[in-house]
Amino acid sequence: MSRNQPQLFERWFQQFIYLAGIIFLITGSAKVFSATGTESVLSVIDPIIKLSFRNLFLFAGLVELVIAFICLFTKQIMLNLALVFWMAANFTAYRVGLFLIGWHRPCGCLGNLSDPLGIAPQTADLLMKAVLAVLLIGSGSLFFYGLKMNKIFKYSSTAPLTTNET
Repeated sequence: MSRNQPQLFERWFQQFIYLAGIIFLITGSAKVFSATGTESVLSVIDPIIKLSFRNLFLFAGLVELVIAFICLFTKQIMLNLALVFWMAANFTAYRVGLFLIGWHRPCGCLGNLSDPLGIAPQTADLLMKAVLAVLLIGSGSLFFYGLKMNKIFKYSSTAPLTTNET
């Protein structure tokens, strides 16, 4: 393995984490903003979590914002990948649960911001499914590859994924 390869991998990992942070910043902000709205659908109880959509949007949005800030402002690569994978896995499990109970409405992943953006709810739902797949597959594969790399570089002073910077 060339001497520059660990730095190249670290840069790829950081770019993915930065992208995930931006995604969570946008979707988390959209959910929190939507939770402050007056739409009647916000009072409906979510069929999986059993909270009102208002409270669910607020809680999920705040968690996404915390993860976004951790991804954007820390250098803890493995922690960031684990958090992105954890959140994406939770969203995937939630979507599978909705599918299994026969809930076929578009996801409110962007809150109610798809309307002002001129995006049809079905299009926003499809887009968010693709984003979710990228986050889940990307963070999972990079995390497990990072574990492998840390094992390979465990005794190297150039270990790419063990930076102590914050």
